[in-house]
Amino acid sequence: MSRSGRPPHAVAHADARTLRVLLLGTINRDQLLFADSSGRLTRQDSLGGACYSLLALKALLPAARLNARLLAGLDLTHELTAILAGSGNAPGEVLWRDRASNRVELDCRDPEHKRERSWLTVGGYTLDECPAGPWDAVLLNFTSGREFSLRGWSHWRRILRDTARPPFLQLDLHSLSLDARAGRARRLRPLHRWQEWLRDLDLLQLTLDECACLAPHSPLTLADTGDLLGELHGLGIGEIVITDAARGFMHSRPGMSRHWPALEACVVESTGCGDVLGAALLAGTLCGLPDELRLARARQAATLNLSLCGPEQLDRLARL
Repeated sequence: MSRSGRPPHAVAHADARTLRVLLLGTINRDQLLFADSSGRLTRQDSLGGACYSLLALKALLPAARLNARLLAGLDLTHELTAILAGSGNAPGEVLWRDRASNRVELDCRDPEHKRERSWLTVGGYTLDECPAGPWDAVLLNFTSGREFSLRGWSHWRRILRDTARPPFLQLDLHSLSLDARAGRARRLRPLHRWQEWLRDLDLLQLTLDECACLAPHSPLTLADTGDLLGELHGLGIGEIVITDAARGFMHSRPGMSRHWPALEACVVESTGCGDVLGAALLAGTLCGLPDELRLARARQAATLNLSLCGPEQLDRLARL
């Protein structure tokens, strides 16, 4: 039983057209750095941030009513309007900010230890931009780390929980764990009052590296996460996924954990794999899939993303 009192997957509907899903996050402009065959540095620009979650959910839940209230700068108007029109979402679902979009530089030459620099200009949500619903599910992806203050998030989460039919609440820790010094390498930082950020979730997703923001003695491998998982479940978190790049992910419910090794893949670029994994987990939940199938398909979706560069081809996920 989840901490909201409903059994796992009770949000599933027989008719996907009745599903109401709210996605929150920020669209960034990514610059991906690669080394070509001769070792020279090459750059490729792409949309990033919550764009991966958006397009993955549209491919995996094509009939659902997806309300994507995404933060973006006005300089992305042309690119985002084209993508949203193709995905069936109205451009009005973007909350445009009258400034340049966030810019993120990702050094992809070492996919295991990807380095990131960012220039963050887009701020967060106001409470009137986050309606209480009714929603069947809410996915909050901290793609910039600036989407909410703790006070704002705690207040809106309380509103969601007080509705007659609370939504399935999923949170990706993502950039909430990173500092925001413009133009400098983004480093993990302690997440102060992290218990207040993370309590009462149906599903929490984070990376093994991000565990260091929560625990004073960070687990070094997925096998070492048991103590932290127990503490997180003690906050009322029903389900936890900790990812570790090429070593797969750990999935946990209270009293039950399992390591899912990564599938072999032809790796082009790993950006967005966690976002796609989270979107696929939510889609499987809403479709009422049993855990074994749901987790297997989420792993397949993340593996498919490895063979792509940028989110624009994520419509291929529809075949899952």
